Amino acid sequence: MCIIVYKPTGELCPSWKTLKTCFENNPDGCGFMYAEDDAVHIHKGFMSWRKFKTAFKPLKNRVDIPIVMHFRITTNGGTAPQNTHPFPLTESLGELKALDFDCEVGIAHNGIIKMTSHATKESDTMEFIRKYAGLIVTSPTWYYNANRNRALAELIGSKMLVLSKDGHGEIVGDGWLHEDGIWYSNSSFEGYSWTKYLGSSSYNYTRPTATYSEPIYSNWDSDYNAWESECERDGRPSYCKYWAYDDPSLQCIECKDNTWCWGEDELVKMGVYV
Repeated sequence: MCIIVYKPTGELCPSWKTLKTCFENNPDGCGFMYAEDDAVHIHKGFMSWRKFKTAFKPLKNRVDIPIVMHFRITTNGGTAPQNTHPFPLTESLGELKALDFDCEVGIAHNGIIKMTSHATKESDTMEFIRKYAGLIVTSPTWYYNANRNRALAELIGSKMLVLSKDGHGEIVGDGWLHEDGIWYSNSSFEGYSWTKYLGSSSYNYTRPTATYSEPIYSNWDSDYNAWESECERDGRPSYCKYWAYDDPSLQCIECKDNTWCWGEDELVKMGVYV
C-alpha cells in the first residue's frame, strides 16, 4: 500500500509515535524530502526505523518548511534502498536511484500505476516518472494549471504528492485524510489501541491491518541496548519508556512507579490500567 505523509509549511510534524506506526505498517523502507533554499532535498533508503529517526531528527521540529515522508510496502521492483521514495523528476535511472539528491521537483507515490506495473528492473513509480511524468510536470510551477493535476491523477489512478522547489506541495488523487494539519494518503498512520490481559504480561495491539499479542518488553532496542520510547511528542513520552520486562506489575525502572509516569487516572482513560 505505502503511505505518504505531507506536512505543509506552518504545521507541526506528526508525533514519533505516528511516524513509527507508518513505518511498522509500511516496513519496506522510507525516505523524506523538503523544500528549502530554492531546491527540493531528497534523503531516502532508510530500511530501519532507527536509521530513519536519526536522519529525520534535525527536521522534526521545523515548521518553516514543507516536508514529505514516504513509507513503502513493496509492490514491484523489489525491496531495496534505491526503490524507496521520494524520487526526483528526471529521466535518469541513476538519479532516480540516488539516496541523496537535490532537484527542482520531487515525487512520492502511493498505490500501483497500472500503465507501468509491468516493470521488473525498476518500480512502477520509477518507470512512470522516467517515461511519462515530465510530459505533465513540465516545470516547478506546473500546478498553476489545474488541468494538469487532473490529467496526472487520471493517468496514475492512485495518489501522488509533487513537491516543488518553491515549497508548493501538490496533492494528486482522491481519498487523502487530513488530521492536525497533516495530509495522509491512507489510514495506515493510525495508532494502536491497548488492552492489558488480566494476569498476563502481554498486551493486545489493534492496528488497522492486524491484531496480535507481544510481551511487554517488545520495546527493547537490541541495536542500541536501550529502551525505545515509541510515544514521544515534542520530547514528552506518553508512557514511561523504562519498562521492567521481568516485573508483571510494570514497575518503572526510572521513577519506581508501577502506574507509569502518567499515573493511574490517565492509564484508566487509556484503557491500559486494570
